[in-house]
Amino acid sequence: MANNEASTLDPSKITAKPQIIFNKHINWVLSANETTLVVGGKKVFVSASDDSTVRFFTIDPVNHTTSEVAIFGKHTEWVESANETTLGVGDKKVFVSASYDNTVRFFTIDPVNHTTSEVAILRPRDGIKGHEDRCLSAIYIPGQKLLIASTGTYIDSSVPHIKKKFLNAVLFWDLSEAVTGYTPDTGGARAAARAMAADIQSSPLNDLDLEKTALATTLIGAGKDIDTLLSDPHGVSFSNDGKSIAVANNSNNTVSIIDLKTKTLALTIGEGYDINPPLSRPDGVSFSNDGKSIAVANCGNNTVSIIDLETKTRALTTGVG
Repeated sequence: MANNEASTLDPSKITAKPQIIFNKHINWVLSANETTLVVGGKKVFVSASDDSTVRFFTIDPVNHTTSEVAIFGKHTEWVESANETTLGVGDKKVFVSASYDNTVRFFTIDPVNHTTSEVAILRPRDGIKGHEDRCLSAIYIPGQKLLIASTGTYIDSSVPHIKKKFLNAVLFWDLSEAVTGYTPDTGGARAAARAMAADIQSSPLNDLDLEKTALATTLIGAGKDIDTLLSDPHGVSFSNDGKSIAVANNSNNTVSIIDLKTKTLALTIGEGYDINPPLSRPDGVSFSNDGKSIAVANCGNNTVSIIDLETKTRALTTGVG
């Protein structure tokens, strides 16, 4: 998830050679993001892994070292994504993670005492008829009080993976009544309030009362509210201005950029599409802070593609070779 601090990517200054390595995970690392937290004057980063953990760590750029801050270990299967939200409980930031165990989990971190604390759990299978497997990403959109979760397959988990049918939709969960400061009403006042990003910046959660959440009316997918064909959607990212969402389509090697205002497909990234770089089973995707570029994690060939959205070209590919 992009943070709120504006910056511009200069691809010419990026080196593909690893400078600092955090190696506390015991298997694949599936996502990594910068947070707004600072410990001992150092930025805190968060990573998610198929070792079922979310780990927080700092980087010392002078000595080229890392230091683990805390671990969140409540998931029981692969953790596909972990992101910071603009919400808080007391003085602690709330993070959200998504896992193959079919849960979206909200938790806080206490970096001083090196602990994490689970706040609440959302289970997509409880709210989506027929959905029984995997939750692949989760992000919170400031100003709209929506959680977006890209979910996996929609038939029973006992069916072998190769025979599962993909849900092929991005699901919006409405958290408006669960967030402190929400005033129930109908019509234009509610819509206007949800459109204001400042409305919930750093707002505390009301114990994140998931009894008050609902599947929102907007879904992205073929025949859905935003009628866009997706193909096994994995990673999801929103732009800082809240106007666009990027979805990584793992099965057809593309990334869909969707305009939330017009509710239409704005661009498709992938070989033979609007922006033409070859992608390989894209799993993760992230907008830059200024929204001018996007990073795509290709799990098919272990590379990261940096795409310039203004020039519609591939700016850089990182990876061995």
